[in-house]
Amino acid sequence: MTKLDSIRSQLEEAFSERRWQDVIILGRQALVSATEDDDWYAVRVLLTSGLMLTESSGLAENIEEVIRIYEEMLERLSSDELIDRRASTSMNLGYAYLKRRQGDRKDNLRKVVKYYEEAIGIMSWDDRALWASLHVQAGFAHSELARLYRENEHKALALQHFRTALEVFTDSDYPEDHVEVLEAIERTVTFKPNNIRLLREILPLSTEDYHGLWEVRHRLHDLFPDWDDASLREFAAGIVGYLIERSWIALFVGELRTNDVRRLSPQEVTRVLGDPTSWDDPQDDINNFIITSTPEGKTFFEKLPVDDT
Repeated sequence: MTKLDSIRSQLEEAFSERRWQDVIILGRQALVSATEDDDWYAVRVLLTSGLMLTESSGLAENIEEVIRIYEEMLERLSSDELIDRRASTSMNLGYAYLKRRQGDRKDNLRKVVKYYEEAIGIMSWDDRALWASLHVQAGFAHSELARLYRENEHKALALQHFRTALEVFTDSDYPEDHVEVLEAIERTVTFKPNNIRLLREILPLSTEDYHGLWEVRHRLHDLFPDWDDASLREFAAGIVGYLIERSWIALFVGELRTNDVRRLSPQEVTRVLGDPTSWDDPQDDINNFIITSTPEGKTFFEKLPVDDT
């Protein structure tokens, strides 16, 4: 038995017994001499796992070491024969950036997205639940970028990942995951009132007489031309719902041309906003869903700052 064989045997034993400090010590010893493909890969997988799983106070430094190792691994795992290993390494590198506390938070989240999406693109479908889970995690990262940095294009990308995950996480096969993803979608599309730009874009529609829900969708499409239509409708519902809850606008149904309209009840508002067809361009002049501002809404709009700054 070679020295490397002995160290690897001890390393695997320490890993099976969850002795993470021993895993780290032995893994670092084996790094230099483990040059053959199988040894090279196995040693690094065990070492990085030990670095991430240890409960020592040096976890932040450990993560920096893990990132360096994974990035080195990706440079070597480039051939098609090693595609599964590359997918696994990309997934683990994304997770390391998710846990990273050093560096810029936005940059870390962008790296999370980059490596999770790379893993999604190359991994096999043998484990569809893992594939779906990666979509969920990528969705969470996009959603956080949208929430923390007002980068609204990430909201649509988050929704796309969540919807893709639902193709696997069905109510019948994965009920708990299904509910989790639905809740993530709801949190993502719920409008947060910290974006003055969006308020200024939507409220003028309602302060200038009646305007249709489809006009809200068109206005958002102008702002976010890369969003898919389903995301636009969901986000529009969140904004209009928020404004109605604050009594700044009201929702009506009727004939826009003659102003022969009826104000909808709260129950009707919930149903209409949740129906994607409510945002379609009108087919006739009779049953159109339209908004207008309340006196409180007009007052609020007049007090809005000129921009986000």
